[in-house]
Amino acid sequence: MESRITGSYAKSILATRKHQENPILKNIQGGIYKAITVGGKPDPEGRGRIAAYIPKLGGEPDNPMFFMYASPFGGANAQGSYGMFAVPPDAGVTILVFFAENGELNEGYWFAVSQEVPDVVGGASGKAKADGTGQGEGVFTDIPSSKVNPISVREAVNVEEPEQENSNKNANTANQGIYSDPIRGQTTASPGRDANYETTQHSKVYGWSTPGGNYISMDDGSVGDDGVIHPNQIRVTSGSGAQVIVDGTNDFIYAINSSGSGWVEIGAKGEVMIYAEGNMSIRTEKDFNLRSDRNINLEAAEKINIRSGENTNLNVGDQLHAKTKGSMFFESGGANHTKVKTNMFVSTDGHLHLNGPMASIAFDIPLSAQPDMQNLEAGLIEDTIIPKIPTHEPFLRGTSATMPSSSGDTPTQSTDSQKAGNEVSKDPSSAEGQVDADNQAQDSNEDVPGLPAGEGLATIRASNGVGCQVAKIFQKNFQGLLNDLEATGYEIRTLHGYCKRTTRGGNKPSFHAMGAAIDINAYAPNGYAQNAPAGWDPSGSRGGNFGCDLPLNIGSIAARHGLGWGGNWSRPWDPMHFSAASVERGAYRLTRAYKVAENSDVTGTTSVRLA
Repeated sequence: MESRITGSYAKSILATRKHQENPILKNIQGGIYKAITVGGKPDPEGRGRIAAYIPKLGGEPDNPMFFMYASPFGGANAQGSYGMFAVPPDAGVTILVFFAENGELNEGYWFAVSQEVPDVVGGASGKAKADGTGQGEGVFTDIPSSKVNPISVREAVNVEEPEQENSNKNANTANQGIYSDPIRGQTTASPGRDANYETTQHSKVYGWSTPGGNYISMDDGSVGDDGVIHPNQIRVTSGSGAQVIVDGTNDFIYAINSSGSGWVEIGAKGEVMIYAEGNMSIRTEKDFNLRSDRNINLEAAEKINIRSGENTNLNVGDQLHAKTKGSMFFESGGANHTKVKTNMFVSTDGHLHLNGPMASIAFDIPLSAQPDMQNLEAGLIEDTIIPKIPTHEPFLRGTSATMPSSSGDTPTQSTDSQKAGNEVSKDPSSAEGQVDADNQAQDSNEDVPGLPAGEGLATIRASNGVGCQVAKIFQKNFQGLLNDLEATGYEIRTLHGYCKRTTRGGNKPSFHAMGAAIDINAYAPNGYAQNAPAGWDPSGSRGGNFGCDLPLNIGSIAARHGLGWGGNWSRPWDPMHFSAASVERGAYRLTRAYKVAENSDVTGTTSVRLA
């Protein structure tokens, strides 16, 4: 079988031979020509060639030629090729081409783009057009907006700035909260800015932008006729609006994500500010040292939890004050030593009890286990109060960050940015798309495995031969779960699948009766209870005390195959159990019945809920 590249190259040779038969090509000589790209004909070999035609030589859009890429920089060494690559994909772009070797047809190259109105940021700011979105109206009347850059000189001359369309990037900066910020939000960086001054100046703006809205701009800054200072800035911005700004005029460095849910700034006076809508986690494998030459102020709207594995030492240069609106509890597992150099005063508005009645115990901060990575080997931090601990790469970014409360309940992530985790949103063009994309919704069915046609039962097996039966339409799901589970090193000793029975302690059909559920290592050790054990954390609690020995990421492994895990339930609690049914947190909507599930029994799909 011929390779894709070999086949594509052969087609290219045939196409070239066809062009050689065109009598117009006899007019080709050495020199530079203007060619027009046709679009829709990407280079099948990925070498940067462009399909275009040369009007001066009688070329037509229906019969273009492929011009090779003459990059301004490149080379190759033992690591492979390197260089600069930037190829316009759109039709109607004017490029400059030449035929090397004194007009050889097979030596056609393109080397530059001829633009009437160049731009580097894809929408420099200007007078906002009142378009019904709130821009250019009310309190935003005098607030500039990012504009759609004109693509021709005719358009630039005939359309006044207030009538130019507002860019859709304004919705993104508005959601980030920086729309009206003249140095972090909008930018005036454009080659046309300095040219439009009363005394025309050379452009102070340099950069590069892509068709998808990514850009790098370097603005040396200037002062407008109205005295407005346009700052010296370097910007690196993604098409979705995430950006890093290095500002030389105002002397700050600023980085923000596309939704505005997190940003960092280093200011001109050395101040460092960090904002995070979600959790902030810092971890060091050695000492964590923090010093302020003045005050350290620490405040939490809810609790402050501090835990040390060994001693906790507190030395104070002057007085120590501890004040609470409620009660104070001190508990020691050993002796309590209090030494006072001068006098001791103890006063109470009630009674003072010594050695009875029994004092109340102090509160225990809930602990959980969290994944760790040391020397590129996966491990576990057994007891920690931290809900999600950064590790050496590869870091498990997509996992949930939960911590059991003192009551044993496991709180879940509550904000959209926390639920998003490490998932990639569908629509990168706006901040809203980063938070409310379809694949972040609770009822999303993106990535739900499709089901093959089938009926009746089929067998699934572990590598040691242990097996059970499930509905044929779910065979791939459950077999994939077993394969991935064993890949972690876990040993599967028992499997229970199809069984015509009711739910445990109930009178409804179990999903086992539909071949839509299995149990792994039932009761040995993976148990069952009406309620989860106190302190249970699906992503951290394991061992004999919790009745579960499955891997910490078992919920994510099951979700990958469209299956829900009973260890993520709160009532009842069933870590041995894995189900395809949506009411048991699986991906497939099923109505309970005493029959083996078929395709017609699946009425829809939904996302697998991990918590």
